[in-house]
Amino acid sequence: MNFAIWNTASIPVLIHVAAATFCTLLGAYMIFAKKGNRAHKIMGWAWVAGMSVAIFSALFVHGFEWIGPFSPIHLIIPFAAWGLWGGIRDIRAKKSTGSS
Repeated sequence: MNFAIWNTASIPVLIHVAAATFCTLLGAYMIFAKKGNRAHKIMGWAWVAGMSVAIFSALFVHGFEWIGPFSPIHLIIPFAAWGLWGGIRDIRAKKSTGSS
């Protein structure tokens, strides 16, 4: 892998990649970790914070414009925000998916 590309990447890209990587690794760990305890809840809120950063920073990632400054990947942002909000809403309502 060519790590020199990181030297030329914009700050929003670096923030977005860092947040997305954090959420991917933490999410993968949380799938197999014990659920419902205090550590799980703290990691869950850390994941929510990371996803919020990833979603927000995606607004500033540009490179292959399609409509104005936006690309097709920007179409994912509203769905990601909606899904994140739905998860938070369900957690606050104490709804369970039954996967624990």
